Amino acid sequence: MSSDRGFTLLEVLVAMAFLAIMIGTLFDGMSQYGRNGALLKEKTLAGWVARNQVVEWQLKTPWPGPMKKQGKEKMAGHEWAWTVKISNTEDPVVRRIDVEVRKTAEAKNPLVSYVGSIEKK
Repeated sequence: MSSDRGFTLLEVLVAMAFLAIMIGTLFDGMSQYGRNGALLKEKTLAGWVARNQVVEWQLKTPWPGPMKKQGKEKMAGHEWAWTVKISNTEDPVVRRIDVEVRKTAEAKNPLVSYVGSIEKK
């Protein structure tokens, strides 16, 4: 009689079930990684749009007064919707600028909210 023995059907099924669970978890993790990468790219580009708006308003003459304005800016092949709100501060020569950037004008929540200041020249 030979003492060589293979795996039983039950052992093979358990191993295959374990392998299927591990592969499923791996694919789920990889898809989450891809979604996070896309969101990070969007937030980075939206942050650049917001900072561009702050710099543009800081360079404007005459010194802008309190206001709220909306517009669009094209960056990286996409048109981003921004909202700028300029308000007074306790210091009479400094104004606060709040910028929100959305992927589309209809989007409810901004991807990025940025706060800066504009000093009177």
